[in-house]
Amino acid sequence: MSILVVSYDLQSPGQSYERLYEAIQSLGVVHRAFDSVWFVKTNRTPNQAFEYLRQVLDNNDLLLVNQLSSGYMGWLQKETCDWLSNQSQAV
Repeated sequence: MSILVVSYDLQSPGQSYERLYEAIQSLGVVHRAFDSVWFVKTNRTPNQAFEYLRQVLDNNDLLLVNQLSSGYMGWLQKETCDWLSNQSQAV
């Protein structure tokens, strides 16, 4: 298992985020860190997650999926730090 970072920007005005949120949540154990950034603990590779998520996006939407490494730094809310710490220990 690994932790993926999923970030996105939907380009169409008024586009519903619900389908994307449901798709992200179906990937594994999730935590929404920012408005458009989620951490996902999953068995999928970044490529597999990307291919799965792009099915619910339009061609002009933006999507980035990458694997979180053990060497990361950030200034985050306590809830996000706790989630990362707890999930990283179980990877």
